[in-house]
Amino acid sequence: MASFYNIVEETFFWRDMIACLSNCSNAAARTPHYSPLLHVTVLLCGSHLVDDPIATSEQSRAVLLKAAHKCLLAEGDHPSLSTIKGALMLGQYYTAERLLGLGYMYTGMAMRFSHMRA
Repeated sequence: MASFYNIVEETFFWRDMIACLSNCSNAAARTPHYSPLLHVTVLLCGSHLVDDPIATSEQSRAVLLKAAHKCLLAEGDHPSLSTIKGALMLGQYYTAERLLGLGYMYTGMAMRFSHMRA
């Protein structure tokens, strides 16, 4: 089974994404393997891995970062496992961008979210 950064299990992510996005009554549906935050952070981190100049542009990444921050605020009060994964992915993104302070901050948020769930 493939995974992204050893955080996102691809099979479960796709399964839950399809289920959540098919349920039009709740656009913010979340499962342990899918949430809007996790979706956006997968796209953001994946933008480093493609050759498409539109996807890799600073403007596209800025849009995805803004969406990720908005989703994090929406999900942060009641974090699910997918919220924790999304915060970890955001930390990975910032670390890859050599913004280590932000990388540590979002990774730390993920750790605190995990304590909220305990």
